[in-house]
Amino acid sequence: RTARAMLARLAELSRLDAYNQQGFYRVRIGLHSGQMALEKRQSSTKLDYVIVGTDSRKAYEVQEETKAYSVNLLVSAETAALLEGQAQFVAHGAYFEPT
Repeated sequence: RTARAMLARLAELSRLDAYNQQGFYRVRIGLHSGQMALEKRQSSTKLDYVIVGTDSRKAYEVQEETKAYSVNLLVSAETAALLEGQAQFVAHGAYFEPT
């Protein structure tokens, strides 16, 4: 629900900004469920956090597949299984688009 709400709000902002002067509005979201770790990286001028792990890589791969299917949101089979009965999906290869 949150990912869909984000996409809806971005679409609304895009309509209000006819000349695209306020920023970007094209976002692709890939959701996967699993374990990850948050790694803190700090230098003398900057603090960054990086998500690491096999499951975070899988989320990135799901997000990349949105390009191939021309959709804004895809979920992995693992995430779709966790949402069974709560959402409906259209299959796109090994990934699923919420409807």
